[in-house]
Amino acid sequence: MNKSEFNTTRREIIDPICDIFPPLGGMTPMDSSPQIIRNAFRGREKRIQIAGPMVLAALENISAAAKNVGLNVTVNNLRRAVNGILNIAESNDDSENGKPLFPQLYKGVSFNPKTYSTKDGKEEWLMILDFFAMMRTLQQSFSEQDLNKEPIKFAIFDAGLYWIVNLLGKEGIKTTAETAESAAKEIISQLREAVQKSEGSETYDTALVRNSYLEAIAEQFPANMRPPIFNLLDIWNEPGFEEYLARSLSLFCEKDVTRRWQVKKPVKYERYMPYSPWVTPLVAAEQALMGDLYGFRANLAPTSEAAWNSILDTMCRSLKIPPYIIWGYLRTIAENLPYESIPSFCDGEDKIEQKLFAEKSQDVRLPELASRLVAPFIKSEEREKLIIAGSSNDTKSIAPTIAKFISTIEKRAQDILRQTPRIPQRSLSNTGWLMQFPAGSC
Repeated sequence: MNKSEFNTTRREIIDPICDIFPPLGGMTPMDSSPQIIRNAFRGREKRIQIAGPMVLAALENISAAAKNVGLNVTVNNLRRAVNGILNIAESNDDSENGKPLFPQLYKGVSFNPKTYSTKDGKEEWLMILDFFAMMRTLQQSFSEQDLNKEPIKFAIFDAGLYWIVNLLGKEGIKTTAETAESAAKEIISQLREAVQKSEGSETYDTALVRNSYLEAIAEQFPANMRPPIFNLLDIWNEPGFEEYLARSLSLFCEKDVTRRWQVKKPVKYERYMPYSPWVTPLVAAEQALMGDLYGFRANLAPTSEAAWNSILDTMCRSLKIPPYIIWGYLRTIAENLPYESIPSFCDGEDKIEQKLFAEKSQDVRLPELASRLVAPFIKSEEREKLIIAGSSNDTKSIAPTIAKFISTIEKRAQDILRQTPRIPQRSLSNTGWLMQFPAGSC
């Protein structure tokens, strides 16, 4: 490549790639210099002149899909993101059905104590749609470009049961087992027992209610694009999880003077209440298992959770598995709105209009956000019309459309809840597109 070609390539491909994901919410992309990104293309069959525009377009699609639902995104390591897309592009050369240039991703949905209470009943808020809406937008943008590609593969991890770990606190998990392997078995046994004891409690029922809404929303996707929903019990019951937890204990825990295992330097994070230190090794084991056994290469999380990134990198290095691409997001629309102002799936049209018409809702653009969250799930000819009306704070125009969609979710969620009195437990290898068929089966 001569100097003129290099300058053109840098101006048209490398610099734009480097500029897509700025520092955001305290999270700064690593390995994002033009030289590092240029080097990511070296030695590959798909040279930068061919692959560069594809990588740039894929990254722009991810950023645009997030903005479309009121989120800004960044990435923990830009070179990883570029390499992840390049790996897919190169594997597509050997396949008749190309895969979308999007590394396989899952997102954890955390516990929300306001989803259910014995006093106020079941009430899930509209914000839970954000990741689903982002991914539906991304699916649509990829499928419009090439209908022959496989659907984007992503999944939802219902992480609500981590709340039970938090309630156990530092002293709720105890083991003096001699080895990390024995300690892992004891800890998993204690956690399963804690979940069983919590059945029928407000904490357990809250997680159960949220799970029903996640399942109901997932059903709004086309059958071949529907994201699997799995939960923490599925992880803990997965054959082999003990091995990942044992490795995690050896990395992030040590024995104290009484020979009890304790977490050293846990991630300090608080959401409604401080997280238990034991969440640190459990999250590391969870994500390592999903990456190693099921091919996940990316995760989406708020930028406020960036402290987990180094823990996960340490775990991946120890296991010699590819490190995760972490997409970090920050809400840009209605981020400071009180919970009570946001529509719930059980709200009727009048209540939705009332909430969206409130002065504080209009000041922070809640009507626009509500429209953007619902738009990806309605008919294509109606989407732009809904977003324009929401951007204009035209609450009377958007309330009927939003009410119609969320009433579908509410009805289905309540049906699922009646049919599923306990949090579902599945084998991950038999869940949606995660299914692994025996050799020779079709």
